[in-house]
Amino acid sequence: MTRTTVVAAVAGLVMLAGCDSSTEPAAPPTSEDALTTPTEEPSEDTEVTSEPAETSEEATSEEPEAEAGDMTSDGAEAAVAEYFDMLTAVHLKEAEPADLDSLTTEDCSTCEVLRDVSDTGDGEQQYFRLINTEGLATGESAEVRASVEQLEDGQVVDLVITLIWGDNRWSIEEIFLP
Repeated sequence: MTRTTVVAAVAGLVMLAGCDSSTEPAAPPTSEDALTTPTEEPSEDTEVTSEPAETSEEATSEEPEAEAGDMTSDGAEAAVAEYFDMLTAVHLKEAEPADLDSLTTEDCSTCEVLRDVSDTGDGEQQYFRLINTEGLATGESAEVRASVEQLEDGQVVDLVITLIWGDNRWSIEEIFLP
């Protein structure tokens, strides 16, 4: 036998091994078999979770919340939010008026009026709710436009709040109507 004959014979046997003697076609897979593919079971070392792994982009995309000690527009907005939170705390008798004074300058006449009104509160309910803020800081001064809701009557009031930078934080300088 020649080498070509041997190769042809082996190839023929390999092809015939895949066939059976039946003349009937094979049954099609069931609908469930057609829709699923076998998967390898996880080993004991594999961690099974229902949450996707956090990517490095997701891990770094969260920005830290601004603080009143940041000399930025966001920091000025945070100082305004802190002021209204403290105003509420004084009104609810959860803080002292002096705590509120520490967030303002001595020249803020509106701040004095709001402090006095809050200090005479009954401690039963919140007086103001800060709705939104939009600030612009330029150097050591900032202006924040804010909307607050007076909870007693539901009236929304737009305010302009000026701030000044000093002692590594923003202080409320004045509050007025636009």
